[in-house]
Amino acid sequence: MIPTDEQQREDAVRRIQRAWRSFTNSRIFRYFRDLISFHDRGDPRELLRIINPAESSFLADASTAGVVRFRLGGDTFPPMIYYKIFVSAPVQDIGAFAPRDYTKEKMPTPGQLHTVGVDQPVPTHHKKEGWYR
Repeated sequence: MIPTDEQQREDAVRRIQRAWRSFTNSRIFRYFRDLISFHDRGDPRELLRIINPAESSFLADASTAGVVRFRLGGDTFPPMIYYKIFVSAPVQDIGAFAPRDYTKEKMPTPGQLHTVGVDQPVPTHHKKEGWYR
């Protein structure tokens, strides 16, 4: 079957569109790749501050000795930026000093806290039951 002029034009249009999409996708990928490459320049903490300000506060203190590693990934295009935070300094667990089971601890209701009466028991905050043993 010999292609008609219309089929040849559609085929040419498809080739041009495919080439343009390939060009733009490679430009987008290069942009993200250059964005996360901090081998010789830049501070990864600054990029993390832009991506996730809440977690960048963990690295604000120099005593944490944290390092951030970025990578591109995901199932769809454009790729997503993934990161890991590595800490080389020792980490102190604050909960280790008072090992309570915080899931079973109940806070007193506002009525119990702010109502003064003879018939209401005084709330005790220093119960030691439910502690780990």
